[in-house]
Formats: sequence, C-alpha cells, structure tokens
Amino acid sequence: RQKIKGFWSSQPPYEPSAISYPLSLIYKCMFSNKIIFWFKLHYPVLIVLTLATALRINLLFVRGTWWFDEMFSVHYSLLPWGTAIKYWLLETNPFLYNLVLRGWINFFGQGETMVRIPSLIFGLITIAFVYYLGYKLISHLSAIVSSLIVSLSGIHVFVSTETRTYALFVLLTTLSFYWFIKIFVEQKISRWTWPLFFLTQVALLYAHLTALTVIVIQVLALVYFKMDSATRKKLLLTQFFSLLIWSLWFVPSLLPKLNTRSLYGWFFTFNSESSNILTILNTLFVNTGVPEFILTLFAVILLAIIFYAIKIFPQQEQKYKN
Repeated sequence: RQKIKGFWSSQPPYEPSAISYPLSLIYKCMFSNKIIFWFKLHYPVLIVLTLATALRINLLFVRGTWWFDEMFSVHYSLLPWGTAIKYWLLETNPFLYNLVLRGWINFFGQGETMVRIPSLIFGLITIAFVYYLGYKLISHLSAIVSSLIVSLSGIHVFVSTETRTYALFVLLTTLSFYWFIKIFVEQKISRWTWPLFFLTQVALLYAHLTALTVIVIQVLALVYFKMDSATRKKLLLTQFFSLLIWSLWFVPSLLPKLNTRSLYGWFFTFNSESSNILTILNTLFVNTGVPEFILTLFAVILLAIIFYAIKIFPQQEQKYKN
C-alpha cells in the first residue's frame, strides 16, 4: 500500500525506477486539472477534426489517379534543380508549393497517395487554426461553427487531397490574418510578431498569385483601424518589402508571358453567368452518387448539430467563465 501511494505521489518515499517514475509523470500530465478542463472546453474541435479527417481520407483513397495539374506539380518537382527552376518561372503561380513537394518526395517517395498527404496536413491545420481564431477573437460558438463550415466545405475537402498549392495557400492566408489581427486588433506585439508577420507575407505571396488580394485588403484596413503613425509605417514597409522579394520571381516570370497568346488562356474566357454567391452551397454535394434521401438526411442532421451548438454552447461557455 505504501508503494502504491508513493508511485503516484510527486515525492515517492522509495527510489523510483526507470519505469515507475516516467509513468507517474505521464499519469499526472494526462489527468491534471488543466488538461481535463481543456478537453471539457475544447472537445468540439476534436470532433470537428475527426470528421474533417474522415472526409478527407475517404476522398484521398477513392479519387483515383493524378489529373494534369497534379502531374505537372510532381513532374517538375522531380527535375534537376536547374531545369526545375526554369519551368517554375514559366508556371502561372509561384513555386513555394513545388519546393515543399520536392522536399516531401525526397523523404517519402512519389506515390499518388503519399504526395497528396501534405495538402491533407495543411487542410487540417487550417481547420484547427480557424477554430483558434474564432475562439480568441469572437466566441466559443463562433469557433465551433466556423471550423465546422471549413471542415464540411466541398472545395476545401477537395483541395486538401490534391497535389496543388491551394491548401497551403488557405493555411498561409489564415496565418497572415492571425498576425494582422494580433497587431492591429489585439495590439499584442512581441519582438517576434513583426518578423513572423513578414515571413508569412513572403511565403503567402510565393504560394499563389491571389495572395495580392490579401495584401490589398490589409492595406485598405488602415482606413478602419486607428493606429499610430509608427505602426502604420511598419505595416506599409512590411507589405512593400514582401512585394519586393516576391518581384524577384514575378518579373522574370511575367516577361516571357507578355504576348498575344496569353490573352487566350482559359481564365480570360471562363463563363461565369450561372455562378453566384449561393453556388458555394453546391460544393457540399458536388460529383456524388449518393441518393437524394441520404443527402436530405445529412442536411437535417447538420442543421440539428448547428442548432444544438447555438442553443447549448453559449450556456456552457458562460458556465466555464463563471
């Protein structure tokens, strides 16, 4: 009895063995009040992440072979450095993802499923980050609903299983706004905040061309947020130097494309007459052979979950605050 009591105590009355003492530390960490409280408060995000992982892994194993753009990513990530850099300059979008993919392939190989896993990881981290931002900035309920929306988004499920840059781009966009909010909304700035914000902006610009819209939105936000001139200047300088580093790729990439043939790209001739803001709702059920009854049942269950969250979690949140 004395040995059992000493085994779980912080200062055992006998000399701890190489097995008993580490086990006691693990037990205390797993069942400490802080850990239990964290799980009670944040267990919804674990459920959301489990659902998101199941949806993405299912698609990962059933979506089949690479399509053309994925073949492009893999092929040009396998070329010798000199040739790869040449083709990365001819690509429409910057090369950060291809660089990440090149390193991944060197460690884990080039199997079809294996090369799609980085996007899966980026997608799940994004969902966790969306939950964290919602919880810190708005409320517990907002965090749950927003992370659930991302996890069920058909577009996000798709790009999280694709050997392309989009999942990485979404993650970096979320991270960019995290630092932006940290600086201008919460005004919690450490010595690492600005350097990390700068590195995130550079990585974001080298992930996809549409990162320019993020820069524009953040600069326009200067009109809304009240800040001192020094902080305003730092933001403008951060964006300027990020764009300057990005131009090292953009200018050499743009010059060969300045010809009339570029005007016939699919992105200039895309027919968007049938698209509107509500089209995004179709992405939950796009390209599926599931019967309508099952889809309707799924929609009812989803609405019930959202209603439950709206009804119950504000009460629990107030309970934990008290």
